[in-house]
Parts: sequence; structure tokens; C-alpha cells
Amino acid sequence: MERAELIAEIKKVLDETDRTGFGIGDYVKYFNKMRNLLAIALEMLGG
Repeated sequence: MERAELIAEIKKVLDETDRTGFGIGDYVKYFNKMRNLLAIALEMLGG
């Protein structure tokens, strides 16, 4: 994944989770997405 793609995906998840009307299941799904994106970011940073 390229840096720009990673940033776009993170922004997308943040925008989607900023909406109201989310249930707990939605938060779990997006938490897992963000966790995966953070793992990719750490790998890109050499961590």
C-alpha cells in the first residue's frame, strides 16, 4: 500500500465513524479496520 492510499483509507474510516446512528457492531468493524491500517502504517515507518 502506498502512503497516499494509507492516508486516504484512514480518512475514509474516520469520516465513516464520525456519523451518528452507529451501533456497537459498526464500531467493532471500524476498530478492526483502523487496527489493520495502523499496523500497515507502523510497518511503513519501520516499527
